[in-house]
Amino acid sequence: MDWNSLSILPLPLVGYLLAARLFRDTGLLERLAWTVLFSMVVVQWVVFNISVMGDVYITGTVVGISGLCVLALLVLHAWRHPVRLSLPAPDTRQVTVLAATAAVSVFAAMYYTNAEFLLSLPTYFATAETKCFYMQTFKVVGDLNPAVAPQAIQDMYGVISTPGNALFTAGLMPGLGIHTFHVLYVAFNALVFLFTYLLLRRWTGRHLVPLVVALFAVFNPCALSIEVLDRNFIALALSAALLYACVAHRDRVILHGFLFGIAAGTGLRFLPLTLALPVALLYRSNGRGWASYVLFLATAAGVFAFNIPHLEHHGFHSLGETQGLWGLFLAALDGLPRTPLMPYPNAVLYLLNGLGFLGFLVGALVLTGALDTWRAHPRRFASMVLIVAPTYLVLSLQRDWIEGDKLRILLWVFLPVMVFLASGLRATFRLAGIGRNLATFALSLALVIGVHAGLGQVETRADTGTYQRKPRYQTEAPAYVDFLKRHFRQAGLLPDYGRLFQKGDLARKDRARRIVQETLFGGEGRSMAWTDRWLSPDGQPGPAPRQPDARFVDLRIDLEKLVTDPDRAVALGKGPADRFVDLEDEDHLLDVYHKQIRVSWQPEPLPVTVLTGKPEYGILGELDVDLNAFISFGPDEDGFERVNLVPYHVVESRRPEAVRTAMTALPQSDREPVVVLRVPLDTRILIRNWLLDAVSNVPFRVDGWAIALDGAGRPQVRFYPFEPESYL
Repeated sequence: MDWNSLSILPLPLVGYLLAARLFRDTGLLERLAWTVLFSMVVVQWVVFNISVMGDVYITGTVVGISGLCVLALLVLHAWRHPVRLSLPAPDTRQVTVLAATAAVSVFAAMYYTNAEFLLSLPTYFATAETKCFYMQTFKVVGDLNPAVAPQAIQDMYGVISTPGNALFTAGLMPGLGIHTFHVLYVAFNALVFLFTYLLLRRWTGRHLVPLVVALFAVFNPCALSIEVLDRNFIALALSAALLYACVAHRDRVILHGFLFGIAAGTGLRFLPLTLALPVALLYRSNGRGWASYVLFLATAAGVFAFNIPHLEHHGFHSLGETQGLWGLFLAALDGLPRTPLMPYPNAVLYLLNGLGFLGFLVGALVLTGALDTWRAHPRRFASMVLIVAPTYLVLSLQRDWIEGDKLRILLWVFLPVMVFLASGLRATFRLAGIGRNLATFALSLALVIGVHAGLGQVETRADTGTYQRKPRYQTEAPAYVDFLKRHFRQAGLLPDYGRLFQKGDLARKDRARRIVQETLFGGEGRSMAWTDRWLSPDGQPGPAPRQPDARFVDLRIDLEKLVTDPDRAVALGKGPADRFVDLEDEDHLLDVYHKQIRVSWQPEPLPVTVLTGKPEYGILGELDVDLNAFISFGPDEDGFERVNLVPYHVVESRRPEAVRTAMTALPQSDREPVVVLRVPLDTRILIRNWLLDAVSNVPFRVDGWAIALDGAGRPQVRFYPFEPESYL
């Protein structure tokens, strides 16, 4: 163990001493929650400010010295003002919650995927650019910038993600390295569970309902759709901690300001600043004077200061928009515009997507709970609405909302959903007046189903300005938009975990990570001391090849019908003459297969490409069929097709480079919208429709179909839109 690893050892001690000092009489559960939170925040906030304000790279030395200084101050304070460090023995209920916390943590540790982090590293090593959450952190960590001037730290503010995300990760990265985001993913899942439970227990006086709802807060399909450390989930954990502190520790105004400042600098752009509204309402309910407001705002402003250069760089009014909120509001009233290749305007899409994930029963319980809270606790109801409404309004007005990961943003305001869900469970199953309660729930259920059906029929126009603001290869056709609408109109009574697709396959997830690590960093790919330390293959063998089923089958996939008639799109194939790819022939396992076809659901020709040499086939048993990812740039001197990425085709000036770096594929005379794939019986076909940014080559989103044979040998097809992680 070297100094970098030792540098993070003071952090849990700082967390525990601070929790013990601030909350002397709390029980074990609350002490644990605050200890974890302070361990993740306090020293890291100090270190991050040293870095961005002093142009100092974050190293193990900076973290270690900062941690020891903060720890020394706390020890000195504890010596002069003794505090009780021990805790009373937990009771049965606390043991139950502790066991649930452990279960949440273990599951999160297994569920997380580090593949996206690994994919970001080589890009950063090659370009030193910051284009995402990960690279923002890389920009301030010294070991990842051995040849870059410290002033480059300021480039971090060019990323649309708020630097509050890097606040948590950068201080841990010298000590945890490749495990940083993984550890934080586990920690914030535990914090969401604990603070949701503590807040609901405080408000309900019960144990079982808060426990069930807190578990659902981390195990619902919306939360599980995120298998990486996400800024919105971090903001959710911090908002839960802030609201709990305001309710349970009313006199801790400086703590409220600190948590608000951290939370406001953590979510996407300015959105968590709206937490000031419910905090102000809670202060009013508690009868606090003007001095509390001033102290709260002063503390929050000081803590939030690291985010001010970011707002100066991007502007305050919206999420990367070039138009103010009032202009966006007026535009939204003009025919209910939607982003092309999105089925509905944002306001409708968020509701349909949420009900599709959570189900009608949960929606009805939330509505019932909201009505019950309104009657019994009007100010509590108002504070919860004030968390959701501003964010929902701002998101509803945004243009060019084509990226799949933007559907995550609303997750940060899920705390009110959980509060109303708990209230709905209590109100529905309360023994007093059970008949009336069930009748109210039935009416709520009917209303939720009716609203869902009505929203699904909304007709809107496409905002064609998106094509200029975010250029890409394909434009929309009515058939594809109608297909997306049919998908988002689907919702069931129960939460739909099937929408998670392969994210719940933990064994596959581990093999996929090892494929990425071996491909990018095996052998000569390990070009830096940092990767030698954290990504050495010693003791980490690559994933073993699978043993495919010896039986082969021809799958005939009609790409036209995938959209227009998906139930009839896939059938058993015909003879060898029809085969696009034949994996039974070993000579076909390292080839590029490509053709362009015409379909009714895309105005442009549809490029279809299969790369049989990808390791996913040999290790995961998955064959990728990529649509709109690669395109032919014409034949070479030998008659082979020159195939390269679609953005080269969109940007005229890049075409010479496209021809120079192209792959070669056998020419295809067949232009039918059908591909026949001969594959082992147990192979899964993943058809991926890429919507690529024509400038950066980064996918806006990936829509996909999974095709596999069921136990009776019949092909089964399921559509999964807006997949940012599992497919990459």
